[in-house]
Amino acid sequence: NARLLLVGDRDQLAAIAAGQVLGELCRAAKPERGVGSQLATFVQAATGMVLPTQSPASPLADHTIALRENHRFGQQPGIGGFARALADRDTAAALTSLRAGHADLLHAADAERALAEIAPLLFAATTARTAEQALAALATVRILTATRHGPLGALAWNRRVEALLQQRGVRVDSPWYPGRPVLVTQNDSQSRLWNGDLGVVVKTPEGRPMVAFQGSDGSVRQVQPLRLPAHETAWAMTVHKAQGSEYDTILLSMPDRAGPGWQAPLLYTGISRARRRAVLLADPGLLGPALAHWPQRTSGLADFAAD
Repeated sequence: NARLLLVGDRDQLAAIAAGQVLGELCRAAKPERGVGSQLATFVQAATGMVLPTQSPASPLADHTIALRENHRFGQQPGIGGFARALADRDTAAALTSLRAGHADLLHAADAERALAEIAPLLFAATTARTAEQALAALATVRILTATRHGPLGALAWNRRVEALLQQRGVRVDSPWYPGRPVLVTQNDSQSRLWNGDLGVVVKTPEGRPMVAFQGSDGSVRQVQPLRLPAHETAWAMTVHKAQGSEYDTILLSMPDRAGPGWQAPLLYTGISRARRRAVLLADPGLLGPALAHWPQRTSGLADFAAD
């Protein structure tokens, strides 16, 4: 007697493991063509709304709804136009949004310029006076990368940010400097910390370092560094790890050479993490082909669902 509801964004990056369940089911349902006649009739009777219908309808059409209004960045012309164009598979429109000069979407030519665009937001966490202020500052900005390794990967960006902080007088010779974002990478029931939890290093009035985490109820608790499970610095993280998150401002750094990271779902997912502003660091020569590249999984799920 159970019912199953799948909720998500079919255009985001597929899981690293095999399969792309939501994406394949949506492709079988073809929601862009409308809904099935039974669902349209039900919605009209319940709400008075007339939905477009597809005929002939796939078996899943009566069970699939595509939401169109975006509440994260819907009012941002650059980010919104870019994401909508990619969702519609319109590469030309996506490039137009990127090149239009909108204040909320910037295409940077080099890493130094890209970093300069977000540097003031990064410094805010290191100068916060309370744990609450540090966590709030950290939630406003993030560097996202296509890869973990390489000159424009997450590890390199973390080093780049710390070098910049050192130039500005922040002591980063110890890993427990105030403002350092700490990403937990292992579940630990004893400390009640889980893979994906994000904290920030703060100092007690006595000068001892602690790592502050914010709970789902908004409360803040501080954990001693020695009690942390496996963790890493998180000024930058991969787009895969950032799925489901959102920030006021993001810098999306693409690799400096062609490879698997150059694909539309990664660009779509990365840019759409931003609420207000996105900075894209990407080779213009690689960008066009990447925006048109939507890798397809061949698990057969979509064919099975269409029968």
